[in-house]
Amino acid sequence: MKLTQNSIKRLKPKETRFTLWDDQIAGFGVRVQTSGRKSYVLKYREGGGGRSARQRWYTIGSCDAMSLHKAREDARRLLGEVASGSSPQAQKMQLRRQSSLKEVWERFVERDFVALKPNTQAEYKAMWKNYLLDEFGRRRAKEITKSDIEAFLQTLQDKPYRANRLLALLSRLMNLSESWGVRELNSNPCRHVKKYKEKSRERYLSKGELTTLFKVLDEMVSAHQVTQGVANALRLLVLTGARRNEIVNCETAWVDLKSSQINLPDSKTGSKKIYLNKEALPIIQRQIKLSLGSKYLFPSPVKDVPITNISKVWRKVRTAAGLSDVRIHDLRHTAASILVNDGVPLPIIGKFLGHKQSRTTERYSHIMDDPVRRAAQSISIKSKK
Repeated sequence: MKLTQNSIKRLKPKETRFTLWDDQIAGFGVRVQTSGRKSYVLKYREGGGGRSARQRWYTIGSCDAMSLHKAREDARRLLGEVASGSSPQAQKMQLRRQSSLKEVWERFVERDFVALKPNTQAEYKAMWKNYLLDEFGRRRAKEITKSDIEAFLQTLQDKPYRANRLLALLSRLMNLSESWGVRELNSNPCRHVKKYKEKSRERYLSKGELTTLFKVLDEMVSAHQVTQGVANALRLLVLTGARRNEIVNCETAWVDLKSSQINLPDSKTGSKKIYLNKEALPIIQRQIKLSLGSKYLFPSPVKDVPITNISKVWRKVRTAAGLSDVRIHDLRHTAASILVNDGVPLPIIGKFLGHKQSRTTERYSHIMDDPVRRAAQSISIKSKK
């Protein structure tokens, strides 16, 4: 029969395990254990041979963790390997015996990184190099335990956000280890590791602080301590509410001066429009002239690549402005807080910031408390004497 996602969900366990075969791909099916666990499997003969060739079973992955579409793609790829003389199951057993987490990581980079956004790739590489390589790189992936991971995270209790991101990356590597046969299915040791509680860190600049910041930027540009390009980028982060990389990596061709917007073909949440108000638009116009025909709106002075030192320069700027506790991402939060205090509805703010989920925007709802409280105080009923 033709397997579908719904037909797989309806499968019930029996007294003995059984396999439901797909009529689209020979040897591909779903095996149902007596426990109810369901896995995508592939039955093949080594070397693509006839009945005399050795028969092998290969577990592609858990039905709970993998879509039918992805499982079919993997089955077709594996059958291609079989036709060329390989034995996926034999390779899996070899991997299971030998693979270190470093080898899993390298395979992950080689096969899956192309589908990740550049910023995600950079973040993963930094976490692997700075934390996971020395701690787990040489360890066999199948031997890493929940206790090992908990002990490692204990050393990062003063960095809860970082610890949780590392746990997420480790969990991804463990899931891949299962899919590739390096670990047994459903053995991910990260699954029941407790995450750290993350305190929401929100910092909004007041109008007075923004005035000081923009004044300091002018002074530092005049003193040649900050380039005009970096100063323009920092101003735009406040005026547009855009993310740092959306501004820094912006290409000149994406700017639409007639519509007063920047049309990003891709961002953290997909394609996005950055709206340019009456203060942001002149900055963009001046920056286009400063870019001197470069592909990038904010080119590096060394070669035709985007500026790369904005975070380093920001640390100098915030110190000079007396804002040492302000992160560069807080400029985006500040833009949102200004809109909230001006009475702009949250759904509109979400669209302005490029949020896909409404709950992401709802983090700013508490800022409304003070204006609402002030409004409540304006209602009074004076009793007659």
